[in-house]
Amino acid sequence: MPLWKRRSCLFRFLILISLFCSVYRLGAEPIVVLNTNKQSISLGSRLMILEDKQKNMSFSEVKQAKDQGLFRRSTSSTPSFGYTASAYWVYITIKNDLTQDNNCLLEILNMDEILLYLPDKEGSYNQKKAGHLVENPAGFLKYGNVLFKITIPAQSTQVFYIRFENQDPMIFRLNLWSLETYFLSNQTKQIFYGIYLGIIAAMILYNLFIFLTLKDISYLYYVLYIFSIGFYHLFAADVIQEYFFNMHPWLMDNLETIATGFVLIWAVQFCRHYLLTNKTLPNWDKALRIGMYFGVIIILTPLFLPFTIRSMVSSFGLLLVIITILITVIICLKKSYPPAFFYLFAWSIVAIGAVSYILRNFAILPSFFITDESILLGSILEALLLSFGLAFRIDILRKEKEQAKAHALASLKKANKFEHDYRQLFMLNPLGIALLNDKGIYIAANPAYCATYKYTYKEIIGNNFIDLIIPKNERAKEKQKFSQLFNKNQKKLSVSEQQHINRKGNLITTQCYRDYTTNESGEVTGLLLCTADITEGKKQADRIKASLEEKEYLLKEIHHRVKNNLQIVTSLINFKVRHLQNAEHMDIFKSIQNRINSIALVHNRLYLSKNLAKISFKEYIQALASHLLSALKIESHKISIKIEAKDIYLGISLAIPCGLIINELLTNALKYAFPKPSGGNIKISFYKEKIHLEDSKIHYILEIRDNGIGFPEGFDFYNTETFGLQLVITLVEQLEGNIEKIGRKGVGFKIRFYSEQG
Repeated sequence: MPLWKRRSCLFRFLILISLFCSVYRLGAEPIVVLNTNKQSISLGSRLMILEDKQKNMSFSEVKQAKDQGLFRRSTSSTPSFGYTASAYWVYITIKNDLTQDNNCLLEILNMDEILLYLPDKEGSYNQKKAGHLVENPAGFLKYGNVLFKITIPAQSTQVFYIRFENQDPMIFRLNLWSLETYFLSNQTKQIFYGIYLGIIAAMILYNLFIFLTLKDISYLYYVLYIFSIGFYHLFAADVIQEYFFNMHPWLMDNLETIATGFVLIWAVQFCRHYLLTNKTLPNWDKALRIGMYFGVIIILTPLFLPFTIRSMVSSFGLLLVIITILITVIICLKKSYPPAFFYLFAWSIVAIGAVSYILRNFAILPSFFITDESILLGSILEALLLSFGLAFRIDILRKEKEQAKAHALASLKKANKFEHDYRQLFMLNPLGIALLNDKGIYIAANPAYCATYKYTYKEIIGNNFIDLIIPKNERAKEKQKFSQLFNKNQKKLSVSEQQHINRKGNLITTQCYRDYTTNESGEVTGLLLCTADITEGKKQADRIKASLEEKEYLLKEIHHRVKNNLQIVTSLINFKVRHLQNAEHMDIFKSIQNRINSIALVHNRLYLSKNLAKISFKEYIQALASHLLSALKIESHKISIKIEAKDIYLGISLAIPCGLIINELLTNALKYAFPKPSGGNIKISFYKEKIHLEDSKIHYILEIRDNGIGFPEGFDFYNTETFGLQLVITLVEQLEGNIEKIGRKGVGFKIRFYSEQG
């Protein structure tokens, strides 16, 4: 057979099977058959269900709907419709095959209102009411379920109708029990809830005892959290309602919501203090606080929200807090906080249980024992794990305390050592040190301070410094000044030279350093004084200053006299020149006169300078150039002389040879470089080269160039008979430097030499 035919046959077969199953599911009416006195039957998949959207169907209308086939058979062992505004009707057909009446228990998950219609012998029905919001309900409550005792006559078939209305999720969990079988099952539930209550009670008492012992608030929040979540589970399981059957209807309707709010509040508070989020995660701690406020809102919702909406709000708040706490734990794990591991494990279990429970409420997951009791099962494991986590945290805190104690002991030793060293420094310091309080009273003073003022330690301590060391005529002024010290906004170290008196009444000069002392809050508490007796030092400094002024005056006088003597020589030469007739001889004497003037100019600059050791060479070159222009009778506007000699200061040993070199080269340029009346430019540059680390000498560069006619072709300035150039070469050799000709146009010289002078 071809493949496509085989696939077509398989497809048709599956369609037939589906149609058959659908017809069976929709049309067949299930019958519960009782054939033994010991049985338990789950009725979920044997229910016929009808939705009453308007909640106004009467019992007679419901029976007519049965006859018309409007009921639909349940397809689940635990039918769940989530949150709904409809009422639901179900009926069950039960057949007793036994030869005797069968007494059974019909177990129904408790809801807001349950109406059970029981058939009697005459064929009519009797109504029984139960539920959260029903006053004086029929039946009896056990572990969240309502139990009705029913009797099915021998060899008979009966139909039971039930109407359900609920604000919580609509879940049909119905079981039919024989009395003996239910008793055995009830024992199992009692054991289960007994174990749960025992574990919760043990955890509460154990951790409450630890809280009273250690005074750690985390244990109190753990106790409150475990108590609130235990109360929530017991209320949700109707265990509390079982013992307080006549509880006020408002409490019956709202206590679960209020308990949910308290669970969220204490869960957040326990998380914050257990993981120390206010210190380790201050920003995320604010998000946790929002979850706590959300719990407060949930507690208040019964005052202004209907049940369905506040139930959804509670579920949303539960999810929000679980997710926030899980993120917090993960962040703490990343920060290597070991107790967070227990918290993560515990809350992962709770999260799985809570999500399962919420998905069951929205009919996404089926309703059975694990999903119905998922939060309860998770809370047991959570309580145990969190208790282990707290115990582990105790061990960590103990180790941290031991480490802190060891650190504190080490710090104490360092502090004692520091205090000993400080005291030694204080006592042995040659500088006088004293501490004053805010009234000016001495509270401490070292031996050097006592020696400065010729007092003993006992004579200083407890007395006011103004009465001991301030001259009488200055005391009133000093008191006013001292009172103003503590009113300043800026507290900083001040240094001043002051006149004090010692014990003998002698006036002494002190260098006084004054600073403020403060407490841990930064408030000024007094003054720290450090003083040094500089009386003899001042006298010695005055003597040295007077001696230096005298020597400076003598040195200036020497430079002035040398300059005057050189000017006398130039005057004598000038007198001789007037009687000479030979122009060549006159020129020689003029050159000598200019050379002497260049030397005299150095002494004149030293005489006028504030620094007798060096002169500003730029100013010297300017004066020398001005003198040569005047001596050679050259108009300054015809020849431009540009001088570049920034930050060049020379002593007399360098200034005189450099001045003579500039004098010779500048004279030659002025006399011979510009024969035409149009004039020209001369540039003098004097600067320092970069100083190398391995060389302590300073490298100087002196450049003199003009744009005149230049030297004749073949001229060798090293082998010339001209006295001026020979003098320049000789002076360069004396400076241990070298000279070279530079430039192609005009005449230019570059002189390089080295010196220790700066």
